[in-house]
Amino acid sequence: MNKVLSTIDVINSLRIFYFCDIIASDCEKIKFLKRGSGNLEYLSSESLIKLSDNSYLKQIEIPDAHIISKLSINYRQV
Repeated sequence: MNKVLSTIDVINSLRIFYFCDIIASDCEKIKFLKRGSGNLEYLSSESLIKLSDNSYLKQIEIPDAHIISKLSINYRQV
């Protein structure tokens, strides 16, 4: 079963996985503050690949035996 996640679902998934909080939105940039540190990470919509009008990420159900335990995000600066 395939699911398409909304942008907020994607952001919440990243927030939970990386243990950070969203602290502001400014000029189409989302600012993340990792809990326990003072460094900010910026993620703009321009750095994401949009799959549809409402989503940047397509979720595919994977059997438990094939689920990876690490997530890597590749960032390409334009």
